[in-house]
Amino acid sequence: MSFLDLLELDEAKSRAAWIRTSQLLGQGRWEEARGWIEQFLSQRPDDPAHLRALVICQLGQKQPDQARASLSRLLAMEGPEADLLRLQSRIDLAQGRNRDAYRSALQAIASDPSDEESHVALARCACVSQNWEQMERSIRQALALDANHLEALHLLSVVRSVRGDHQESQDAARQFLSIDPESATGHSTLGWTQLRKGDHKAAQSQFTESLRIDPTHPGARAGLLESLRARNIPYRLYFLWNRFMQRFSSGHRTLILIGMLVAMQLVAHIQGGWMGILATGSILLYFVFVMWTWVAPGFGNLFLCMDSQTRKLLQREERFSAGFVGGVFLLGVVSCGSVFVTGSTFSVLLGGTLLFSAIASSLWIDNEHPTGKWIYIAAAILPLVCLAWAPIRSEWAQNLPIAFLILTLAGSFRFLRK
Repeated sequence: MSFLDLLELDEAKSRAAWIRTSQLLGQGRWEEARGWIEQFLSQRPDDPAHLRALVICQLGQKQPDQARASLSRLLAMEGPEADLLRLQSRIDLAQGRNRDAYRSALQAIASDPSDEESHVALARCACVSQNWEQMERSIRQALALDANHLEALHLLSVVRSVRGDHQESQDAARQFLSIDPESATGHSTLGWTQLRKGDHKAAQSQFTESLRIDPTHPGARAGLLESLRARNIPYRLYFLWNRFMQRFSSGHRTLILIGMLVAMQLVAHIQGGWMGILATGSILLYFVFVMWTWVAPGFGNLFLCMDSQTRKLLQREERFSAGFVGGVFLLGVVSCGSVFVTGSTFSVLLGGTLLFSAIASSLWIDNEHPTGKWIYIAAAILPLVCLAWAPIRSEWAQNLPIAFLILTLAGSFRFLRK
């Protein structure tokens, strides 16, 4: 066999290996794809296509530090090209560096405004920070360049559903599925749209279909649990409230909650005496409804734990939230409500403390921040310890809104919830 024949055979093997690698990447089989990539890079360590594929694999395996190191090699070789800036934006998002992610996406757009992928990258950043106007603007720019871009259609369905336009959201999801009928993400996207519309059974069907295609799809699993939780009326009320609050930015939501707390404190002081205690108890209950964003998932998990079939769907952290959030919250509501029967001021104080503890618990479960986790654990336990040891004074119940104000501020610190 001649040298040219050997060269052609080597090139044919390389093409076949790249086709197989691309298939594995498309299927999200990161570990297998990485094996092929690293085998190739061991012979050609500076091949740009395989280095790009390695970065994507490392992101898929949730290894952003390694992905950044690989990307640095590419940037040193090729400079700040648009596709590399988009990868840098994804890495920034994975590391919680949202401002850097925005900056990288904007640089990618400046490098090539006609590339729809860069507009999708900016929309992805806006989605994470819940900047809905920017997200929708970027998506529409991407779809103007490519009307069938799958991720842009997915994000359009998300943002229109959040902003209350369920029809356009559903149309975008159905267009996604018309292009790729066997997409787990497409069925999950349609399921979330139907869930936000209030059609829980149809949503459950879509999530089930998504999990049939991809049993590990995180969005479909979360959506299936949401559709099951929505079978109980209190959780349905939460879902309606959450849908309303999502229309505001995270900063505006925090200001709304703080404003309501200030109003509560004023009402409690104006009423005074026995009526002040009753007013504070009622206000606390109303405020906790506002705080459903933190409490309701645990409350919904409590109901799922009562069913032997749905209990199997819950993971360890979700079972924790059922007890420490849902259970404690329910006790707090019962205790606050009992004041109308017993007339005991202590029941308001106990109930308010339990509600405070439930909200704090919701902030430490699933919290990956090494310091923030322990801060919220302490916030959940210390009020109960203080209540057990301190002398009971009825006027303390009127100061509970101040404690909730502090917790609201602490809960809005995203850097404590990695």
